Amino acid sequence: SYVYQIGDGHADHAYMGIPEDMTMNRPTYTVDAGSPGATVVADTAATLALASIVYGEDKPLEHAKSLYELAVEMYESGGDYDSGYHVGAGNFYKSWNGAADELSIAGVWLYEATGDEDYLDDAEEYFDDIYSGMQSKDKNWTITWGDKQFPAGVKLAELTGDDKYHDFIEGNLSAWTDKSTIQWTSGGLAWLSEWSSCRYSANAAWLATVYAKVTNKQNLKDKYRNFAVSQINYLLGDNPNGQSYMIGFG
Repeated sequence: SYVYQIGDGHADHAYMGIPEDMTMNRPTYTVDAGSPGATVVADTAATLALASIVYGEDKPLEHAKSLYELAVEMYESGGDYDSGYHVGAGNFYKSWNGAADELSIAGVWLYEATGDEDYLDDAEEYFDDIYSGMQSKDKNWTITWGDKQFPAGVKLAELTGDDKYHDFIEGNLSAWTDKSTIQWTSGGLAWLSEWSSCRYSANAAWLATVYAKVTNKQNLKDKYRNFAVSQINYLLGDNPNGQSYMIGFG
């Protein structure tokens, strides 16, 4: 079994204080091979594979490999929409587009950590699974807790050089930078949704910064970097209110 969450979301969200003073019951939620939960398991596999690269340690990589195998098993048995753990997380961190994108980014980082081409092949196949069912509006979204297709696409563009991935990311970033598909406020914030709007512009800025290092097109490098700087500066205080939206900064 894999423990994916400790604590009840409703109780935790209702408490505004320091963790040391939390006295409410905090239940433990698990998933195993017999239940859905591919999204959260694959996401953890990706995180641990990346940790093994950053810290140069083998133990996180071994856990990443085993969790990846579990996520694949769940996905292939129909557990990609994760109904098995909605009791614990569904009202807060539900994955709306299944687990193919999480499996793709897990495959990318496992390939980076191991050099095993099978992981890269998997990453491309899972990317195709999610991409084939995407609507136009989904391609203009950005990174969220449940949506990893964009970082997966950037890494696949970098690793393979395939125009398919470059076109996908450039199409997404064009929606954000051209002020056509994504709304912009009069003050200069790229605005996607009313639910924590700053996180979306910050995530899009991150993606633009990373992809600017991947693309060989100088005009796009400049365009995406300028977009990223404008959004981060806005969030840190360069906005009509002169207000920082980063807690504890400014």
